[in-house]
Amino acid sequence: MKLFRICNQDFNCLGEFEALDEKDALDAYARDTGGYQTYAEMEAADLYASGLDAGEYAHANRNTLPLRVREVDDRDYETLFVDSNGSRGDDLHGFRLARFVRAWYPTVTGADDCSLEDMLKRGSDGYEAIDFLLRLLGEARDEWVSENGGEPTFEQCCDELASWSLHYDCQYGARVIVWESGMREVRWGYGDKYCWADLDAVLEGVTLPDGQAPDWWDEDWTDYEYCDFRGQHFVKREDLPADDPRSPEYEDDEQEA
Repeated sequence: MKLFRICNQDFNCLGEFEALDEKDALDAYARDTGGYQTYAEMEAADLYASGLDAGEYAHANRNTLPLRVREVDDRDYETLFVDSNGSRGDDLHGFRLARFVRAWYPTVTGADDCSLEDMLKRGSDGYEAIDFLLRLLGEARDEWVSENGGEPTFEQCCDELASWSLHYDCQYGARVIVWESGMREVRWGYGDKYCWADLDAVLEGVTLPDGQAPDWWDEDWTDYEYCDFRGQHFVKREDLPADDPRSPEYEDDEQEA
């Protein structure tokens, strides 16, 4: 089911409703606010109560815009901080996080063969930000179990993680690798090889295109794959051999000629 936000002509949020499409969302709004089955019935009742015929009613309301219906983008980072009234704040909301993760889950390594709930228990094998977010949710699940016992729902795991600080960190972060092929990869994980970040950075990292580092990224943390007779190495750009096209000292013989 999609999520739709309904606002009045002044862009004040009237509510959010799960529905198949915009019309279905309006019908859900009518049922929630007036007990009607459809929005058309609600409009008809309003017309009847006004005592005007259809033409007079339309003329009297010619400057009134209809309700505004917009689908909520569950994959958007900014949506995570919008409350149920449509107001943007600084707090992460668990119900938004649950929809965010469900929307991005199809991109997770092994998602086709494993349910989301089972993935929280075993952990993802991937290195994308969404893979790492699932590992954090797994930690939140463990925390919930230790405090409450039993098995939490996915939504309860999201509520638990959302209750942690956005700046929660535990020696995890991002690492950028430029492979010999030239492909650039952003990896998320634990340890000294990673430029440590926080939960907020992980959430934003989920929405970045493949290979794009966060805007706070420092090139000093970028590693370059280099292979020689000794095997595979990861070095900084300035430590690449001069004949490597990625080296700052590389000179193209054809250009010199």
